[in-house]
Parts: sequence; structure tokens; C-alpha cells
Amino acid sequence: MKLNVKTLFAAVIVSLLCAGMCFAGINDDLIYAAGKGDVAVVERLLKAGANVNAKDRDGSTALMEATEREQIAVMELLIKVGANVNAQDKHGDTALMKAASDGHISVMELLIKVGANVNALGKYGWTALVSASLNGHTAAVELLIKAGARTDAAYTRGMAALHIAAIRGRNDEVEALLKAGGRADIRDNSRNTPLMYAAIHGHTKTAALLLEAGADVNAKNEADSTALEDAAWRGHTSAMDLLIKAGADMNVKDWQGRTALMGAARNGHIAAVEMLLKAGADPRVTDKEGHNALWHVKHSFYSAEKKRIADML
Repeated sequence: MKLNVKTLFAAVIVSLLCAGMCFAGINDDLIYAAGKGDVAVVERLLKAGANVNAKDRDGSTALMEATEREQIAVMELLIKVGANVNAQDKHGDTALMKAASDGHISVMELLIKVGANVNALGKYGWTALVSASLNGHTAAVELLIKAGARTDAAYTRGMAALHIAAIRGRNDEVEALLKAGGRADIRDNSRNTPLMYAAIHGHTKTAALLLEAGADVNAKNEADSTALEDAAWRGHTSAMDLLIKAGADMNVKDWQGRTALMGAARNGHIAAVEMLLKAGADPRVTDKEGHNALWHVKHSFYSAEKKRIADML
């Protein structure tokens, strides 16, 4: 019998493709079963040849799926047979990052115990610590710090965990990060400090913790704004009082030559204007266009407060 070479070649290719699809199918089944927490099915699929480190179209592995759904028993089985605890999906997320994002402490403890890299970087530069902080999981933040997580790791826009904690006013988290060596004056890509973010959002207690840790009350960002100006523009008088007592410069100017008093006046914050004047802010100071605080009041949208603030100036 004479063999047709082309026919034989085609048959081989078809066989290989079928085998590939079969293994792809069994690997997908493994990932699905892991997420469901079905230990028996996971064991059976592994014995049938499923790849413990296979990834789905999003780059997720069986271990990642088990991690996200807190399937501890499945995780232990997968790790025992060689699952890569530091594998990353298409976004650069590891199993530990996913657990940290969800605040799954027991899952995190297991992953750390078997060698998960607490300082692995995601696609956009985030770490497990940043993921935990972004989602408000203070216990997860504390666990990662204890395991050696870097407090200065930053993600998009250069924001570190301490920036995020300051924005949200999470004081326990701020204290933990500072105690672990977090820099009170760490800068993001716009040169904002955690103190500036605390002031912007009116988190007085957070600002106090940062000042106690050595934060520079007169630090400037890339727009030459300070924490006091940020607080004044938004009328956060409690934070302003703290900053003033800590030595904030009343008359420092931003890139437009504007001061905290101009900002408070322009935005109709009567109590903030009164506080600044009592603390020594100079209403005669002018910006780069030659305008003083009174001019800013007259050009404010807050008509109800205009007369009262103008009289004060």
C-alpha cells in the first residue's frame, strides 16, 4: 500500500491540534474546578495530565482562581503539586495581590508562608501592599508590612500606600506604615506629599500623625502649593488650625502667585478667611497678575459671602 505523503502530513497535524485542544480543555476545566473549590475534580484532572500552571485567556491560573474564592484546600493541593505562587496574569497581578485586594487574610498567610513575593510589581507598578491599601484592608496592610513589604512602592502617578491611606483618612494604616519606616514626606509624580492629601480632604487626625512623624508643613508640590493652601481652598478649618500651629507659612505663593488667603476668599470660606487673617495672613499680597485677596473676592461665584469677606479684608 502506497502512502500519500500529503495525506499523512495532514493527519499528523490534525492529531496534534486535537491533542492540543484536549489539553487546553482539561486545563480550562482545572481552572474552573479550582475556583469552585472541588478538590476531588481538581485531583482527577491533575492525574489526567492537566498543567497546574496553565493560564486562561486572562492569564489566570488555577491557584489564582482558588485564591480569589478563598478555596484554601484547593490552594494547598495545587501548591503541593508545584503551582507557581508568583505567576502573574495579563495585568501583572499575582495570587497574593488578588488576595490583598480582597482582604483575604488566611489566603494571604498561606501564600506568604510558601514563598509568595510580597514586593512583586504589577503591570502598572502596584504591589500587594498598594492593592490592600487601595481597597481599605488595614489588616492586610499590616500583615504585608510584617512580611517585609516595601512601604515606598508606588503605582500609577507615583502614589504609594501612605498617599492612599492619607487620602482616605485611615489613621491605623497611616500609623502602621509610618512605624514600618514609611517616609512622611514621600512624593508622588506631582510631588504631592501625604500631608497635602490629608489637608485637601480635611483629615486633621491623619495630618497630625504625619506632622508628628516629621512631615514638612511647608513642602511644595509641582504647582508650588502647600498643605495649608490646599486646606484653605476647601475651607477645612480644623486642618488649617493644625497646620498653622505647626508653623505653616501664611503668605507663601503657588505658581500663579496665589496664597491660602486668596483661595479661601475666592471660594467663599468665611471661617477660613477669618482664621488666616488672625494668624497673620497679609491681605495686601498680590498674585502674578497684581491681584490681591479682595480682588479675588469680587470675582468669586459665591455672592452670598462676598460682602462679609470683603468687609473682613
